[in-house]
Amino acid sequence: MSAAFIGSAEAAFIADIDQRELNRLVDEEIFNDSWLTQRTEGRLFTRLAAALARFNFSTADQLSKTARLEVIRAVVKRIRESGDPTRVVDLKATSSVDWTWHSKLVTVDLRDAVNATRERADEIEAAMRLIVEDPDVLGGVPTFRGTRMPIDLAASVTEQNRKDFHESFPHITDEQIEAAKVYSKAKPPRGRPAAGRDREPFMTKRIKFRRRSKSAR
Repeated sequence: MSAAFIGSAEAAFIADIDQRELNRLVDEEIFNDSWLTQRTEGRLFTRLAAALARFNFSTADQLSKTARLEVIRAVVKRIRESGDPTRVVDLKATSSVDWTWHSKLVTVDLRDAVNATRERADEIEAAMRLIVEDPDVLGGVPTFRGTRMPIDLAASVTEQNRKDFHESFPHITDEQIEAAKVYSKAKPPRGRPAAGRDREPFMTKRIKFRRRSKSAR
C-alpha cells in the first residue's frame, strides 16, 4: 500500500478532534496498524485513521472501548481485502466499501464519520489551490498564490474585523480568508500549535492627528 500520510495537525483537523485526542489513540494502542499511523520525525496518519478517530470519539458514549476497537479492526481488515485499498485509505473511493458493522445487539454505520472527514479533507485541498509555500517567495512562508502576501493576517480575521481587513487589503477575497483559516489550522509551521489558539487577531488602529496651529509652525 502506498497511501498518503499526513501530519497530526492535518489529521486532527479533518477528524474535527484535538491533536491530543488523536495521539491518545496511538498511546492507547487503538491505532497500532501501519495502515493507520507511522512514526518518523513525528506521528503521521492516513485519512482513514482520521475518519476512524472521528468515529471513535463520536461514539464513545454509545459503544465501549472494546466494541469500538473491534469495529476499527474489522473495517481495516475489510479494506485490506478490497479491490482498491489505497484509494479507500485515502478516502478517494469510499463508496467501494461496506462501512457497516454488525453484532447480535447493534449495527454500526461509519458512513457519516467517513463522509464528514472527506468533506474536511476537501476543504484542505481547496485551500492548497489558493496558497503556496515557495522557497523563492519570502523564504517559503505560506502566501496566497500569485502574491507575496503571507496568509497569517487573513487567518486571524474575525466577523467583527472582516470589513476593516477588506478595506486594508481589498484584493483579498472571502474565499482566500477562509482558505487561510483552514490552511493555518491544518498545516501549522513545525514546532507551533495549530492556528486559532494564540494567534494575534488582525487589528486596525485609527490615529487622529491634531492640526498644528499657525503659531506652532
